[in-house]
Amino acid sequence: MLRVGPGMDERDLVAAGAASHLAGEPHPAVRKPGNGRAQVVHPQAHVVQGGVVHARAALRIDGLHQVHLDRRGPLPEGDDILVDVLALAAVVADEPATEQIDPQGPQGRTVERADGDLLHAQNAEGTPLRHGIAARLQPGADSGKPACVNEATTGRPRTALTGIKPTGTPHVGNFLGAIRPALARVEQYRTLYFIADYHALTTERDPDALCRQVYDVAATWLACGLDPARTVLFRQSDVVEVFELAWILACLVATGQLERGHAYKEALERGEAPNAGLFNYPVLMAADILLYDTDVVPIGRDQQQHLELTRDLAVRLNHHFGAGTVVVPEAALSEAPVVPGLDGRKMSKSYGNVIALFAPADELRRAVMSIRTSSEPLDAPKDPASSHVVELHRHFATPEEHAELERKLRAGGFGWGHAKEALVAVMERTLAPMRERYRDLRANTAYLDEVLASGALRARAIAQRTMQRVREAVGIGRRAGRATQATIRIKAVRP
Repeated sequence: MLRVGPGMDERDLVAAGAASHLAGEPHPAVRKPGNGRAQVVHPQAHVVQGGVVHARAALRIDGLHQVHLDRRGPLPEGDDILVDVLALAAVVADEPATEQIDPQGPQGRTVERADGDLLHAQNAEGTPLRHGIAARLQPGADSGKPACVNEATTGRPRTALTGIKPTGTPHVGNFLGAIRPALARVEQYRTLYFIADYHALTTERDPDALCRQVYDVAATWLACGLDPARTVLFRQSDVVEVFELAWILACLVATGQLERGHAYKEALERGEAPNAGLFNYPVLMAADILLYDTDVVPIGRDQQQHLELTRDLAVRLNHHFGAGTVVVPEAALSEAPVVPGLDGRKMSKSYGNVIALFAPADELRRAVMSIRTSSEPLDAPKDPASSHVVELHRHFATPEEHAELERKLRAGGFGWGHAKEALVAVMERTLAPMRERYRDLRANTAYLDEVLASGALRARAIAQRTMQRVREAVGIGRRAGRATQATIRIKAVRP
């Protein structure tokens, strides 16, 4: 528990040293704020109702990333700072818990870092606690103790990864065809979603626009329901290991394979002079996928070529440097719906037929009322299967509401204008709360930065483990007598 007042005690400094270690420092050291890479900032504590102590602080790493500690409960009598550090470790390493740590247990426990940032712990008697992850950073307000970070599991959960290019304004087609299906995967997989800001540089030349679009994407996904406690959301550029892996993969790919890339060939066919970034785009994409031990990549049929190249590079790397160096990912062909636009073609910015996802209510209504329909008289029966209005309605309405709309159209006396009004109503019911959340999130860039930085810490921990395997396999970074583990001794110091 952090001491009340502006000063920091030895335990705060131990936590700072541990944070520095978890962030990848070669020799973790305890340093005072301003003299080291990691520091505790804004420590505070106060007594709330019932004599419960509420303590909060942030661990600032490399002067940029902050991970927040938030503890609520009676002042522990044991090695409480260990629990907080392991809570941080759980978020950074994103490893499942296999045994609960008792904060009232014996002192003198050891936290080890081995195999990159895979964390282990043992008690004073040397009994292993395996991953030793027991606490979560944001416990329930009334829990009185840290919440468990993941249920105990055996083996690594299967990972699904999605990249999001930060371009343009999101529209309803993006939500129905990509965002909503992606958010549902959290029930089956460990999910990682990254904002591909470096990929955007193949075409984007306005730095202010790129920065703005990254925030737009983050706010969009959070407003649509992404839970950053369950899904890792981060900027591609915050995990620098991706470029190291991209270089290693580039040394294994033939230029002929890259010359056959769809985007590169299409640029040549348009008479353009494509840049090297576009030429090497598939290699960076492969690095994005392989870096995070990705098992499943949800893709559309137009993206199969890129994933096949990724699989080919993974197999080639494992063949040359050892089986299991990287995970060979599988494709999960998207079953997402093709969402019709205002003119009946697939909703796409390139066609100019989109309905903006967060458009104000009056703008949403105008867009829906402009959808093309047939011209049957009001009293005539109408075929719901031929209508794009009905197709959009199906994605937002309940089954009962949709069946009733189809019944009215077939019966006659119910026009397309009525159907459009029904569509506006069900769309507004879903989109209005999201619109408000988006507006609030987009105005709070500090919070968006915090979410993305926290996600980057978790993603980078996975990336560092992968790169340790890859470096060892290819012969980079091998040192005679180099220590393979680092250990931090955690000891509680009572005020």
